[in-house]
Amino acid sequence: MTEKLFQGKWEITEMDAWKVKPGWTIEFDGSGNGALHFLYVDVYLDYSVDNKKSPNRADFSFSGSDECDETHGRGWVKVNGKSLTGNIAFHRGEKSGFKAQKK
Repeated sequence: MTEKLFQGKWEITEMDAWKVKPGWTIEFDGSGNGALHFLYVDVYLDYSVDNKKSPNRADFSFSGSDECDETHGRGWVKVNGKSLTGNIAFHRGEKSGFKAQKK
């Protein structure tokens, strides 16, 4: 199953919209669930891989909190070995590309 390709914790190293701080992570459990933590954002992911389109790309939706306010949105990630690139978009809010490295 290609969801296993994303499995593990990834340390966010770059973001287009924010200056990265230590401890910012995105993680995937290998079975369609995950989490994203940065700034005051603490959200859970629901992701899927379309093996016919691109087995190294996953699309996700997220929900959780941002500064104690409910938030949700969507995004995508693409894995290349121990590197990950992606994009997140908050519903009616900010967007950012990002890069991460496997921990």
